[in-house]
Amino acid sequence: MDTEKKYTEEEMKAIANEEIRKAGLKANKELNLDEMEKVSGGIYVPDTHEEIDRLWDIVQDTMDRYGSDVAYLTAQELNLVAGKGTLFTDYGTGVFRQRMHDEIDGKLNMKGLDAWSAH
Repeated sequence: MDTEKKYTEEEMKAIANEEIRKAGLKANKELNLDEMEKVSGGIYVPDTHEEIDRLWDIVQDTMDRYGSDVAYLTAQELNLVAGKGTLFTDYGTGVFRQRMHDEIDGKLNMKGLDAWSAH
């Protein structure tokens, strides 16, 4: 049984933007040239493990408080995932976080891969 509260698109966007603002970040900020070089498959991959964890902690906290739909929108707003989907329902956030860690460790090249092809 799905007991997750359903939010309207406007409510989800407002919640996501508020969670991002509380973390001192901006949603869908324009990436500078250095950051653009770190985009893999439409997803921004931070330079450090600490930054990956900081961003994914925001998403996980949002998921814990508001559910997977709002968390996925938050991840989209932070440029951590591309496209629409409810993959967090199936996989949680850990697999996405780990992919980014693997990317900066040189264990995975996400360039040109979508969320499914990197499994």
